[in-house]
Amino acid sequence: MRGYILLAALALASPCWAFRTNVQALREALREAVRGMEVPASWDTVGLKPEEEDDRNWFVEATLEEFLTEGGHRVTTDTSFSGPTLSFRVLKLGLSCRKVGLLGRYVERRADAELALRWTEGGKVLKVENLKGGYSDRFPSSLLPELAHNQDPPFKAEVEGRDWGKVIEPFVVSVVVGGLLYLFYSVR
Repeated sequence: MRGYILLAALALASPCWAFRTNVQALREALREAVRGMEVPASWDTVGLKPEEEDDRNWFVEATLEEFLTEGGHRVTTDTSFSGPTLSFRVLKLGLSCRKVGLLGRYVERRADAELALRWTEGGKVLKVENLKGGYSDRFPSSLLPELAHNQDPPFKAEVEGRDWGKVIEPFVVSVVVGGLLYLFYSVR
């Protein structure tokens, strides 16, 4: 019982649990993109393969496999599979963040995903489609280090926004120099 109370206290102590990480935000954008995708119910097993080499293919492949499995289909990534195949190409998969609010206290994050899909069976192209999806949220900028994943390029987001230091610093320097000049000439 004490363990559960300690876990609950730790979860409540960190407000990070209420917001999605960059990886989860991109996953939500991909799931939004494929949500309207229709897979023929007669297909028991679906082959899944990327059309070109991309560093983000593993992430898209895992999300598509999860989506197809939830729909009751078996998924194979075997290149020798000759049955119905879904091939994909990543057109866009990325994050954009910008600071908003007074003094940049909040971060507005946008995850975008766009895929080109091609359904084939027996060498015959059945359907070609482009799917787009997005996810956006807003969170306190103090949580950015906890929610970010800066090691992998697809999950990395550069934060845009006003840098108040560029505005305030010259103002402070001008006031200090002006004050010193005033003191220098007023003493004489």
